[in-house]
Amino acid sequence: MKAPCKTMTILASAAMAANALAVEPENRPARAILLIVDGLHWQAPERLGLKNFLAVAKSGARAEKMETIVAYHPKSSEYAAMHNGSIPNPVMLAGTVFIRPKQQLVQDVFGPADPTAHVTNCRAYTSLNPGNTYSMVRDTTDDAAIAEALALFQRNDIRFMRIHLQETGSAGWKCHLEEKAVPWRQNIWGEGSPYVAAARHADQLLGDLISGLKAMGKWDGTLLVVTSDHGNARTGAHPITEEESRLCPLAIAGPGIRPGAVIPSVESIDLIPTICFLMGKQPPNPDGGSGRILAEAFVSPPPDPGSPRHLGDLNRQIVDYEFLVARLRTAAAKNPAIQTEIERAEDAFLGIERFTDWPGKPDVAAILANNKKVLETLHALDKPQ
Repeated sequence: MKAPCKTMTILASAAMAANALAVEPENRPARAILLIVDGLHWQAPERLGLKNFLAVAKSGARAEKMETIVAYHPKSSEYAAMHNGSIPNPVMLAGTVFIRPKQQLVQDVFGPADPTAHVTNCRAYTSLNPGNTYSMVRDTTDDAAIAEALALFQRNDIRFMRIHLQETGSAGWKCHLEEKAVPWRQNIWGEGSPYVAAARHADQLLGDLISGLKAMGKWDGTLLVVTSDHGNARTGAHPITEEESRLCPLAIAGPGIRPGAVIPSVESIDLIPTICFLMGKQPPNPDGGSGRILAEAFVSPPPDPGSPRHLGDLNRQIVDYEFLVARLRTAAAKNPAIQTEIERAEDAFLGIERFTDWPGKPDVAAILANNKKVLETLHALDKPQ
């Protein structure tokens, strides 16, 4: 199928942006909270009995699996000059996979009269902080983050808050790095796993957040989105070649959300366009890499919610490329011509190492088409001679 032209992409994005103002003021949430439980596996809610997450899902909308962009964390390159956390984090807050220098994030669409806040217990997310009215970004506990979030709500009429709880993701890394012969060594579900304990504690803190908002009379009118920045491999951490690393659960509840709704397909870039629609704000980055409005979750869906960007297809291309190149490097030891083709592929393939080059394409479909040609050449080389 022919990729959509740039003009069509711009028109579609403009239509989606116009939809962002479709919710009447009297029907808008008073505030929105995006709660991130770092590295939460997509099976965790049911497998670990996360009762507060499941209660939010039951009262609103649920997606069993949300796909994020591969959880890569460059330590150098143009991306590292922009952000100090893993790629899925700015992608989620920007609502697009096209990340540029000095780019607007969701907090930037709220004006001076609409305070925003960023609360996280990990300094890896300091680059997401600019533009917020209030913030707490320091290495501390999940408990401290929720306590600070509630304190900010108590003192201020905050319109949007991002809360990031780090301890579950850190516990996943602990499982991966453990050297002793314990049941949870490279097994996040193993008996005594710190990952299980951290995920269950994060769910308790979700309950504390809801209870605290109710106590101060700020629960009614709150739009609550609970998810993760990325998933977690069953062995711990989030290797980019593992599908579990890029899948996480999602629950949304609050004004405008239809109780019992099921969202069959959702990508992390869809969250900010959805929140902005409900809050009566223009999304920060309506471009060829941006997400859609999750109309399936709404009581009154917009007429043109936009279309999926197919991050899953892009992720699978990246994984396919990683494994192909690994195999071909071995073959190149006997045939130098293969190494030359690998180097040509590196110049052409728009993979995660060239993430900051993605905005050079009009949309995700163009990236997919470009990468398909490169992969076809590499697959031909990978066949038995």
